[in-house]
Amino acid sequence: MRQIWSIFKTGLLALIPILVLAILLGWIWSGIRAVSLDFTSIPPLNWAINTATVLAAVFAIGWLIGRRWFRAIILKVCSNVPIVSIVTNFLFNHEYIERVAKGDLPEVLFRHTNESWTIGTVTNELKLPEDLDADASGPLVDWVVILAPPTAPLSVAAPVHLRKKSTVIYTGRLIRDTALSVASFGLNFQLDPKKFSRAKPV
Repeated sequence: MRQIWSIFKTGLLALIPILVLAILLGWIWSGIRAVSLDFTSIPPLNWAINTATVLAAVFAIGWLIGRRWFRAIILKVCSNVPIVSIVTNFLFNHEYIERVAKGDLPEVLFRHTNESWTIGTVTNELKLPEDLDADASGPLVDWVVILAPPTAPLSVAAPVHLRKKSTVIYTGRLIRDTALSVASFGLNFQLDPKKFSRAKPV
């Protein structure tokens, strides 16, 4: 069951940017054409079939994306296509997909300005001087690379920040939680302070 969920999760995370963009474009197109959809006219059987088809498609995409050979084909085919190659290099990046599948990209909370905090996804850890302003050759400490603040509806559409690891709070959530929270424009965003942790300064 855990393996099935991992495959489904990989497909879902890979599809979130595409689905959200498709939904937004669909809303805009519907607004332009002023077309109203009457969902009450859809028979329950058709609804069930459509739902099952979507779930099966997400699972199938997750399974395919989980195969390195499939990602290699997509990357090779799209490598020379402008714009498309940028998207595929991100969505089908081997390291990104494998780390997402493992679920080891943690979410952190940190002070963004004097009056606000934000969340972000840690994508890497580095050893850098503790005080870059005063002494770039000083003692090395742990820093983290963070995608933040996330821009709804895509959590990965964010600038890259460097922060000392000791200054961020790990929320206990992972990239999938961040992606789903941001895709919902914060409607299902929940934090549990009991799960918070902070790296101890060395």
